[in-house]
Amino acid sequence: MAYIGNVPAEKYSALTQQTFSSPTGTSFTLDQSCTNSRDIALFIDNVRQNPASYTVSGTSLTTSTISSPSTMYCLFNGRTTETVNPPDDSVGLSQIASGTDGNLITFDASGNPAYVATGNDGQVLTSAGAGQPCLFEDAAGGGAWTYISSATASTSSSLDFTSGIDSTYDVYMFYGSSIVLSADVTVNIRVGGGSFDSGASDYKFSVTRQSVGGWNQASDAAHTSMDMGHAQYSGGGTSEATHFRILLYSPSDTTHYKVIEAHQSGQDSSASPQNNMLVGQRDSTSAITRLQVLPSSGTITSGIIRMYGLAKS
Repeated sequence: MAYIGNVPAEKYSALTQQTFSSPTGTSFTLDQSCTNSRDIALFIDNVRQNPASYTVSGTSLTTSTISSPSTMYCLFNGRTTETVNPPDDSVGLSQIASGTDGNLITFDASGNPAYVATGNDGQVLTSAGAGQPCLFEDAAGGGAWTYISSATASTSSSLDFTSGIDSTYDVYMFYGSSIVLSADVTVNIRVGGGSFDSGASDYKFSVTRQSVGGWNQASDAAHTSMDMGHAQYSGGGTSEATHFRILLYSPSDTTHYKVIEAHQSGQDSSASPQNNMLVGQRDSTSAITRLQVLPSSGTITSGIIRMYGLAKS
């Protein structure tokens, strides 16, 4: 038979259920009017009751005495609720429309279908945040970097990571993106256990600098921090920013000194490109559980540092 206008949506039927909250006593009120006890299927403590053990008249239900705590609910026989949505837990794989191997529908923050994402074997689906499409990424296995946390600057004296550094990973990487400083100063690194170590001879380091003016090297065998630029600038003027990667090796090892590597790119005091390579050492075999990035003076105006761990095989 043909229709004039839109085709009616297909509807599904499901028995209507009523659950009684903290039932006690013998008298209860039904959500719907019934003729006799056979109009409902009554369950007490998940056991179906004989219709002869209770009476129904209109919306009145009378049972034997119910003692708390008990659970009680009923299904209204012959009374169904129609909806254009299938009942909960009623759809199987055979009812889902066919698609292309590897495709998956993703949804936006409002629950609306967004688009069909395509992945590859061995990848997992990850969330990119509210309102953003989901992404397929390689599953974290041996040799894969795993995101742990981040620290965002807002006129900050330092950016600190005081949790998440433990024996879970052999190597930790700290990726600094678009770090803007309040002045042309050096970016420093400190580590520690219960607190950040800042003694006058806590660190040794060597840094190699390359710029348009050439290259040079500086080192210090007793310093309060490890300086990625050591007496060189890393940007602070208009349109200047610095970016870096810091690698922390075996922070939970208590046999050897802790070695830190860093690679920093930014600008020198003339706003020309500069590249710094650092190798540093904390002169202690104690476990490291925290890392701090701070300017030699002033503040970190803006930017973000993200921490990752290298998964063990």
